[in-house]
Amino acid sequence: MSIITMVGLEILRRKRSFFLAMLAVAIAVATMLAVHGSLKVYDVRSAQMLAVKQTELKQRLKQLQDEMRKATLKLSFNLAILPAAQDLSDWHAKDYATATMPENYVNKMAHSKLLAVHHFLPTLTRKTKWPEMNRTVILVGCRGEVPNVAKKPRNPLVQPVPDGSMVIGYELSRSLNLQVGQAVRFMGREFKIARCQSQRGSKEDIGVWIPLKDAQELLDLPGRINSILALECICVGDSAIERIRAEIAKYLPDTQVVELGTKVVARGEARAKVKQEAVDSMERAKQIEVQLQSERHQLAARIVPGVIAACGIWIFLAALLNARRRRPEIAILRALGFRATHILALLILRSLAGGILGSLLGIATGLAAAWLLRTDLAIPLVGPEGIVTVQLIAGAATIGSLLGVVAGWIPALIASQQDPANILKEA
Repeated sequence: MSIITMVGLEILRRKRSFFLAMLAVAIAVATMLAVHGSLKVYDVRSAQMLAVKQTELKQRLKQLQDEMRKATLKLSFNLAILPAAQDLSDWHAKDYATATMPENYVNKMAHSKLLAVHHFLPTLTRKTKWPEMNRTVILVGCRGEVPNVAKKPRNPLVQPVPDGSMVIGYELSRSLNLQVGQAVRFMGREFKIARCQSQRGSKEDIGVWIPLKDAQELLDLPGRINSILALECICVGDSAIERIRAEIAKYLPDTQVVELGTKVVARGEARAKVKQEAVDSMERAKQIEVQLQSERHQLAARIVPGVIAACGIWIFLAALLNARRRRPEIAILRALGFRATHILALLILRSLAGGILGSLLGIATGLAAAWLLRTDLAIPLVGPEGIVTVQLIAGAATIGSLLGVVAGWIPALIASQQDPANILKEA
């Protein structure tokens, strides 16, 4: 009778012990595949969640930046284009230019290709007397904003003053008890109050805004303005002012550009802060996920070897118990002429068979568990990009097969080396 036939008969005779050894191998192999599959699924799901969060964050950032852009636009204009003859010291002291320039300069700016500047507002400003009210005011003649034709239309920063109307500052409306809709005379001309400004804590609280044409007529400066207010786009960078000055000089060589620094810095810092907070939030989410991923892999690195070791001990004890119970049988086989190597081969092949069958059972169970974990994920079950790889399956099968052999080696060696005469004498 061949060794292979004897192994088959041995398995059939002692099905229970063989099944328990096979089950131990199956548990070890299934654990390897299931744990790896679960880690892969968690990693894929985490990557998908991060991608979704990143997309949502980008949308939210875009929304926040748009809201911030609208909010910072309330800071109004941050550039002033002044006549080249204007003394800046005098301009800072009076808060308006005494020199003037042609009104059509604003049309040149509107038809320019300055993509970094928009919202052009021509004004004529003077400190003057309101003789009818016996008050000193800041008179501002303004017209509607002139859009940059090279850029898409934008909502105006300030609303134009309707013809025949007047907008007055907070202090004037409060102290003179002026109301919206009230008709007043200014320098001999009648106006209707269209709006009363809220308190701003600046010289604008004693400001009077009227249509530019009316201001030019009252000040006897037809077709003249003393400044063009504009909005510089912060997205062009910190050093944009020098480029803007050079570009404006091409269209208006006899002007100078002043940057209203506080407003520029405020807008730039506000937008940068929103963007940085969004980036920091995404980085924190990524760091947390990396940490959780590391913790999961560390836990798996403890669980899998522990399960394999426990299953190995289980197989060892089962093989040792089997060898002890079969001492008389082994002694009879030895007495019939079987050598120690034959006995060792018989027991090792039995363990190997259990390891192979257990590995197959464990692979099937592990793949089933991975499939259940996979659920709605659009990734293959097996493959280079799948939940488990062919290399992993082959490695698990090899480990499972060797586990049965290694764990059963010592009990088989002990059983094959025993003296049959002593065993039969005891029996």
